[in-house]
Amino acid sequence: AFREEVTYKTLSEGGKGGDLREEGVGEEKAVCVNISDKGLCFETTRPLREKQMLKVLLPLKKVGISSPILGEVRWVNPVDGKYRVGIRFVL
Repeated sequence: AFREEVTYKTLSEGGKGGDLREEGVGEEKAVCVNISDKGLCFETTRPLREKQMLKVLLPLKKVGISSPILGEVRWVNPVDGKYRVGIRFVL
């Protein structure tokens, strides 16, 4: 089964222009269990809410960097004391 560690930050709208900014919580770790061209699914210990915006850092191991991806939480399911979260890529 596919399992890859990712990190993410929650975002919120700020200012008059509706720009997204990182919330005060630091980076959170999650385990990606599924990824496609439209989104991904990860498991985390932190409860997230539907429509919440995230910046997900996907590791690109062959080049040794992480790529930031903007995503929207589409669903959240509690599973064995953790949360399985569906994310739709926005950009």
